[in-house]
Amino acid sequence: MNRNLLFVLLMVVHSASSMPRNPFQPLLAPCDALLKQLARWSIHGVISSEKGAIAVMHDPQQNWRRITRGMQMEHGVQVLEINQQLLSVTVPAECEQPLYSWKIEGKKYGMDAYARSADSVAVSQPRG
Repeated sequence: MNRNLLFVLLMVVHSASSMPRNPFQPLLAPCDALLKQLARWSIHGVISSEKGAIAVMHDPQQNWRRITRGMQMEHGVQVLEINQQLLSVTVPAECEQPLYSWKIEGKKYGMDAYARSADSVAVSQPRG
């Protein structure tokens, strides 16, 4: 009995893994699939300090992620540069374009123009 159950389970697993691909889905090259995956990431801002910049992004599963320089975002994709204008990553050598980047769009708000870091923010003391 136990042997028959194992055989049936093996057949079900094997048939599920050998299902033919969906003919209505186009075939994607590995680089195209990677670029499509990177397009699903969205950048929401950059926080800068003396230690470096941290980008705040949503990953494809809609989780918040803090991205730093040198970090690996996806397999073969490493963060090259983060600044106030863009975030650039390197992609594998077999891809046509060596870089992928997100442009950071938005405005500087009034406080952003004056505060360079937490150490330089002026705090007024109450007079007493």
